[in-house]
Amino acid sequence: MGAISSSRTSVGIQRKPDNKALQAITDMNQLNSPLLRLPGEIRNKIYYHALGGCEIYCMNSGKRVMLVGRPASQLAWKFEPIHKIMALHLPLVCRQISAETGNYFTFKYNSFGTIHTNDFTVLLGRLGSEHIGRIEVVKMNFVRDSDIFRWTADKWFPYRRLLKLPNLKRLVLRDLSTMVEPVKEAVVKELKKSGRFENLEIEIQSIC
Repeated sequence: MGAISSSRTSVGIQRKPDNKALQAITDMNQLNSPLLRLPGEIRNKIYYHALGGCEIYCMNSGKRVMLVGRPASQLAWKFEPIHKIMALHLPLVCRQISAETGNYFTFKYNSFGTIHTNDFTVLLGRLGSEHIGRIEVVKMNFVRDSDIFRWTADKWFPYRRLLKLPNLKRLVLRDLSTMVEPVKEAVVKELKKSGRFENLEIEIQSIC
């Protein structure tokens, strides 16, 4: 795949290619690149395979904040640094791929998870409003509290932080307490009512 290379002046000072030169490179890439010659729908599947379909976690380890993740289809509870599971360099290859994946591909096609509710606050604190607005799926660990139907405001506070996500469509709670289906249904109903999530799709996922 062709790379954009800077031309040089007679005194060795680099200058950026002009628009005409950039367009020539783009046209050449479209003709010569095995990836860019593929139909758009196939390229989109490749982009998703390279940059999507993962759970991304922000973990606060003392003074250090780490971004880790795992493929959403992976059963084993094993995290890797995100650069090991996602081809983060792909949008940097050329202008066309950068334009086709855009600035928000990873936010739209991955879910964002948290082990501890405070970690989610750390994640939000490191994202701009445009990125926060692109998050559509959040996954959280959940242990059924027998008093959930009498939770006070401080108990609800970690969940109500999710209200800061304007385009959140789905909340997945990983059940660490082996709830039976009638209890799951009651918990979802209570979350929607008291958690102010009336319009949110909520799923309780059994992991045991």
